[in-house]
Amino acid sequence: MKIQKIVCFVLIIVAVFAVNSFSQEDVYKDYTDVGTIEGQRIPIEEIFLNRDKYHREIIIIEGKLSEIKFKNLVGGKKFTLFLVEDENGNNINVYARGTVEGLEEGSNLRVHGRYSKSKKFLFNKYKNIMKARKIQMNSL
Repeated sequence: MKIQKIVCFVLIIVAVFAVNSFSQEDVYKDYTDVGTIEGQRIPIEEIFLNRDKYHREIIIIEGKLSEIKFKNLVGGKKFTLFLVEDENGNNINVYARGTVEGLEEGSNLRVHGRYSKSKKFLFNKYKNIMKARKIQMNSL
């Protein structure tokens, strides 16, 4: 009897999240190249030295692409995670809504977006993460 109540509770929770995500699908926008975004180009090493200064700022970073992951949320929303690494091994996690096409491991790229020194996403906490708004491949 107790297990049935727990299972029922879990199913209700999952159903609420599924219905909520489908009802807001029109609000969720995939990653798109939004054109020019104002922000200054900051070396990744400089960001590591002044995390508080750049927290929640719109910036531009450059580096080598690695650890690409394409993910799906429970409601079917897609997102892309990857690392941008400088020549000294410093790296920033990058998050982009939707599936970003054309990413190649080891490519040089430029990312425009908002930096956060830490951010919770689902059940994970990420440090040094940037929400991408524009990604330029091999244009350094």
